[in-house]
Amino acid sequence: MRPIRILGIAPYEGIANLMQQAAESRSDLQIDIYVGNLTAGAEIAVAQTAHQAYDVILSRGGTAESIRQATDLKVVDIPLSVYDILRSIKLAENHNCKYAVIGFPAITRNATFLCEVLRYNVDIYTIHDQAEARTILQGLESSGCQMVLCDVVTNSLAQEYGIPALLITSGLESVEDALNTAVQEGLAHRKALELAQFFQDVIRAMPYDTLVSDEAGQDLFVSLSPELPDSVLAKAHSSIMQRTTEPHRSCIEEDGIRYTLQSTPIRMEGVLRHVVTIEKSRLSIPLGKYGIAYSDLQQTVDTFFDSFYGITQSFSTANLTLEQYLQNNRPLVVYGEPGTAKPQMVRMLYAKGPLSNAPLVKIDCAMLMRPGWKYLMENDRSPLMGKGCTIMMSHVEALTDEQFSELFSTVTALHTQERNRMFFIASCPSAEAMPPHYARLVDMLNCLTLEMPPLRSHLQDIPRLSGLYISTLNMRNARAVIGFEPEATFRMTEYCWPGNYDQFCRVLNELVLRTTTPYISEATVREQLKRECTFYPDTASQTRPLPVDLTLEEIECIAVQQALQAENGNQKRAAERLGISRTTLWRMLQREAPNSAQKSGI
Repeated sequence: MRPIRILGIAPYEGIANLMQQAAESRSDLQIDIYVGNLTAGAEIAVAQTAHQAYDVILSRGGTAESIRQATDLKVVDIPLSVYDILRSIKLAENHNCKYAVIGFPAITRNATFLCEVLRYNVDIYTIHDQAEARTILQGLESSGCQMVLCDVVTNSLAQEYGIPALLITSGLESVEDALNTAVQEGLAHRKALELAQFFQDVIRAMPYDTLVSDEAGQDLFVSLSPELPDSVLAKAHSSIMQRTTEPHRSCIEEDGIRYTLQSTPIRMEGVLRHVVTIEKSRLSIPLGKYGIAYSDLQQTVDTFFDSFYGITQSFSTANLTLEQYLQNNRPLVVYGEPGTAKPQMVRMLYAKGPLSNAPLVKIDCAMLMRPGWKYLMENDRSPLMGKGCTIMMSHVEALTDEQFSELFSTVTALHTQERNRMFFIASCPSAEAMPPHYARLVDMLNCLTLEMPPLRSHLQDIPRLSGLYISTLNMRNARAVIGFEPEATFRMTEYCWPGNYDQFCRVLNELVLRTTTPYISEATVREQLKRECTFYPDTASQTRPLPVDLTLEEIECIAVQQALQAENGNQKRAAERLGISRTTLWRMLQREAPNSAQKSGI
């Protein structure tokens, strides 16, 4: 076995000689000895360990402590035994004078024990640096102390104050004990390094790349392929910087290769480490082209909050039941008219759900075609064969009856709905039943259902939603639109919005871009809604244009009457629908009453 390599740093020449003497007869160690006290010794240790491989460092007292602060290598302290201190005390008694003991804790600890046992009346002072030694020596000088028993640090300072000093030295037996300890520590250190190297070699032999980072994001171990794309490496570091205490997975597809990243936090002795493994698998088809896409929690959250629905938080009507859907793992069919934010609802449920540490898999059945369908049904990496993910399927109605039956058989045979959370997006035209495929899914998979209400059932929210989204559009398009003129708001709330929130969002974009004044005018809104008839021709008769010869006061009266009629005479709800207070509504009604009486001839 290779001898243990020891770096010896002696605070004085005498102990260096003892180190050499104790090591001469041993074949299990090799020692290089240098002389340096305190910081000088620490500088020697740093310089020597920088270009030579040592297993352990051997030193004494304050010098050993200085070396510990300067290097990570194990430092073995040469002890001052009770016998060493007793020998120094007996030497001091020969001088027949008052003396004190000064030293670092390694000296004073044994000295205190020895004096208590032998009932010696000796002043003992513990120091930690040269400054403390000077302070104590100044006090001893004025108190008439005639001698000090001390270590190397205090020995040199005592001469400046004219106080005789007797150096407490380590005996040969103490150095031999320290060498035995150093050999044992060196063996343990070598075994630890060999074990660490073994595990590093094992990791490098694995068929995936590995990155280990500390809590601050600094790389501790890297085993990455040179051809790994920068985007994947950036994603790996991003997953580390999330600093979550739970494992999480994500996927990224690039150049026909899917990279699956698994980030695992490991806490060791109170220190958190992040281990990211990157597994590569070449795809037989470009998944995105055939309607299969993966996204992680951060991407999903960014997509949601960058959308109209995230900006306006327009899910307020469904919040009462969201917790119930989050606590249940049964498949969920989210249905409603086109444009009612069904995919965004699924994104929010995924982000808040228990499987958010794994990817969200989006499957658009209308884009699968033959290659995508074959991958979904037969490939062993199909999301239907995985576990712990969230799967969002849309346009199931595009599947043939044969494909639908095969999909259901595969899902039930693989227990996909039990090992993952499944969401189905169903688009139902107004006043029509749920499409047949989705109705069958509800029955066959025992699905929960969640209806997304149309915008026309919440027309009173239009002023609030408009204000929130216009603020964001101003930032994106460098505009300064304040809002709508009152009659323009009235037109927006009178429109039936067949395309729901998606149409509303698109219309707001166009209105902000076309408006050059602080307020969006009624004429601009009327023109834009007229253009909407091109996309939704069946709704042209559902809009109710106002006569062009009415005054603003007459338009407000019509709006009040229509709001009251829509709310069955409930003034509180009518005021909320108009976006005004009940007091304002009452004043408008009072203003309208005399006009009505005058027109009636009363």
